[in-house]
Amino acid sequence: MSMTTTNQDFLTAEEVGQLVRSDGYLVQRMYASWLIDAIGYRKGQLIFTVEEAHRWKSWYLKNCSKYHGSFLGLSARVLAGFFLASASVALLLGATGVWMQGIPVLLILCLVLPAFFVVPPPRPRLGWRFKQIRFAVMGVAAGLAVADPALSLFGFGGSGTWEVGSRMLLCALLSLALDYPEIRSEEGPMVRRPALYLFMMSGCGVLAVLASESVLGVHLGFIPSTIAGVLLCVPVGLVQLMRRYDAHAFSIALPAAGFFSWEYALIAFFVTGGVLVVIHLARQYLDAPMKDDSLPELMMR
Repeated sequence: MSMTTTNQDFLTAEEVGQLVRSDGYLVQRMYASWLIDAIGYRKGQLIFTVEEAHRWKSWYLKNCSKYHGSFLGLSARVLAGFFLASASVALLLGATGVWMQGIPVLLILCLVLPAFFVVPPPRPRLGWRFKQIRFAVMGVAAGLAVADPALSLFGFGGSGTWEVGSRMLLCALLSLALDYPEIRSEEGPMVRRPALYLFMMSGCGVLAVLASESVLGVHLGFIPSTIAGVLLCVPVGLVQLMRRYDAHAFSIALPAAGFFSWEYALIAFFVTGGVLVVIHLARQYLDAPMKDDSLPELMMR
């Protein structure tokens, strides 16, 4: 079946649907269920690479008989299961008063179980495992946050989980903004706003440096701290904007570190950003032909 595209490298949802004699609504639902990987948005429409479209076509034609009954809701059920399971265990640990010993073990299990022991959906998109871990960690934060209020409802004294859970939830909310360099446009779809995201990332970097001064006992002054925060976090923002898929790095590391203290959350912020930049530079260097590239050239590839 012939197709006309504005760019031979990318296809819209309608054009991908034509490959299986369907429409764009089917492809959009498959994307929402983590069954096809889009490269991003263009003019408010999802776009897909030709290679991914043909891989998805082959998979769909082999599995279309099973598709309607089971695949679409599977992703949401798996994520909800991770969230509810970790929240329930955290609530139980908080209610019994052994949360200080049990939550670190639970966080380790949240990192390990999605990677090794859980069967993924039939054709998961990139980053699916990281998304499972993120929901599990957020479940731990939610369980701790509600443990003390739940005990109070039954007339028991709290065990101190409210402060820790609230800190983890605040870290989780902040990290959601750091992990997604996208905002909703007036038309509804998600679109990239690089300048706004870089400004937000720079602001977070400045605040993190200023907060770190009191922790470390070092006072650089407002202007040097501002410059340091921008220089540290703009490269992280550039890497996040250029990623084809999201690793949910901040929304995994920051809430987990926030369990221990704000200081550990600050350390996790800088370490996570540094790791993202180093991995990006290493991947660009190893995948590129050997030539004398400067650091800015490697960053902007």
